[in-house]
Amino acid sequence: MRHNGQIMGSEAQVKSAEQRLKPLLKEKVCQWICRMAEKLNMVRIFLWKRTDELPEVQV
Repeated sequence: MRHNGQIMGSEAQVKSAEQRLKPLLKEKVCQWICRMAEKLNMVRIFLWKRTDELPEVQV
């Protein structure tokens, strides 16, 4: 059986890690959304121009 202090210490470590990772995760998600929006825009331009060439889109 674990001592209460050990459980509290583990919870504090998890919360600390969570606080450090949240801003990084938020930034990465925003970057991913921006890249997907740019790629969607390329597809819209392709459809608007009605050409036979597909734009080079990498995900």
